[in-house]
Amino acid sequence: LPSISNPFNEIYESYSIQIDENGEVFFKTLDGEEIKGKLSSSTNNEVNSWTELFIEFENGETAEGICYKNDTKRHLKIFYKSYDYAFSDKRRMSKEEFETYRSQLIQFLTNAYETGTFPSQEEIENNKLYKEFTNYFQIDPCCGGPIVYTVAEKAIIEKLEITQLEKEITLNIDSEPRVVEMEPDFFVASIKNGTIKELTSNDVNEGECLIVREYWHDYLINGIFYIEND
Repeated sequence: LPSISNPFNEIYESYSIQIDENGEVFFKTLDGEEIKGKLSSSTNNEVNSWTELFIEFENGETAEGICYKNDTKRHLKIFYKSYDYAFSDKRRMSKEEFETYRSQLIQFLTNAYETGTFPSQEEIENNKLYKEFTNYFQIDPCCGGPIVYTVAEKAIIEKLEITQLEKEITLNIDSEPRVVEMEPDFFVASIKNGTIKELTSNDVNEGECLIVREYWHDYLINGIFYIEND
């Protein structure tokens, strides 16, 4: 999923399959075709924990496959119309759910820019969406390891020094100027009218923005958001 440190991630469900306890099958293909079918035969191999499948679809096509268990996770592979389809037991978001999530992330960033405040660690900890947005994670939780997450902080870029050898900018945060370094692969993005657009390092300019950094590191920036208002 996209986050404030990786805003252009984009993975959602592109094909899916459902098989109920009666063997009724509902299959959505890569090209969006939705077809029903019947699991007509299966052969179990208890030793290797896998099952061979044969599916007959209402459109006259058939699919052969295999279902197996690995480290308590289930996997299904079928061959249909010259394509191999692979499934796990983890459901991905639909495209519609993904677009809703991305719009919530954009609103989250816009609020941080307009209010000049970012949620506290406690607020992030108690909000499932905020955790996703900020990559909130506890290292080695069984031993009480540290919490890590990403913040987006409103700032003013006052000076640029971005060359092939040096990537530094002078920021003004809460009226306090500071020189910060950029990650080698830092991103630049703009948000306008509820959409997000990827920019390049050549588009970095002076003025207000949101800078993205890990909460424990004040002087290493891995991204810049420009929020454009109509």
